Amino acid sequence: MRVLLLYPPQQAWYGPHLGLPSLTAFLRRAGLEVRQRDLNQELNRRLLAPRWLARALARARERARRGGPLPATFAPALGWAEAAQERVVEALPGALAVLRAPADRKSVV
Repeated sequence: MRVLLLYPPQQAWYGPHLGLPSLTAFLRRAGLEVRQRDLNQELNRRLLAPRWLARALARARERARRGGPLPATFAPALGWAEAAQERVVEALPGALAVLRAPADRKSVV
């Protein structure tokens, strides 16, 4: 029997959910063919891709330029994002590689 286990995207940034690999190991020991996909981590990798981050920052700048009501935390967060953008983009490939299975570590975002 073949089984596909999916962990849904939930915007949890702390790392992979350990229930999925635990259940995978249990089912494989029982003789099942199991594949797993952590859609939460896949979404996180997409949201942290340099191209997406640059686009999000550009949209935030445009929103600030237009004016209008903004949350009180918006301006400080935008300032931090602008200051940290290059450092974050440079550090992401190494950080995201930690979350990949060894067979997938060849690719970087």
